[in-house]
Amino acid sequence: MGRDELTSDPRVVSVALPWATEASSVVAGLGSDPVDGLTVADASARLASIGPNELHERAATPPWRLFLEQFTNAMILVLLGAAAITAALGDLKDTLVILAIVALNGIIGFAQEYRAEQAMDALRRMTSPVARVIREGTTATVPARTSRPLRGTSMRLAVLTGPKADQPRGVQ
Repeated sequence: MGRDELTSDPRVVSVALPWATEASSVVAGLGSDPVDGLTVADASARLASIGPNELHERAATPPWRLFLEQFTNAMILVLLGAAAITAALGDLKDTLVILAIVALNGIIGFAQEYRAEQAMDALRRMTSPVARVIREGTTATVPARTSRPLRGTSMRLAVLTGPKADQPRGVQ
């Protein structure tokens, strides 16, 4: 869902430039309360109407497609062209050597890419991001997919003490 889709979606509560607006105005614009946050019922209703706070994952690429994609590289296509030319010239030995190199490259590339996708899937399953929210006056930790930052979840803003980030060292 793109930025334009979000701003035109009537179900999404938004505040223009929340980083440049007073915190109380942002909270009010989101229909929340700075102390009590949302009620559990309101948070559930917003989650049901807007949907979970998660990225849409693309469908997994099937292994056969991963394998075929190994042969779409420009250099591999040049080698396949060279194999066709050597075959047309009747040089069977060079043709077989070129095809063996192409096949070996395809097998190694497929194995690496397949294992990388398996590792990424395993990492995705192992992580479970959480968010700290205020529900009915109580701070709670919930799965991040059930919270909607800047679209209805009251967030506590920390006040930093010490020098500002853009000040030179030693100046306060």
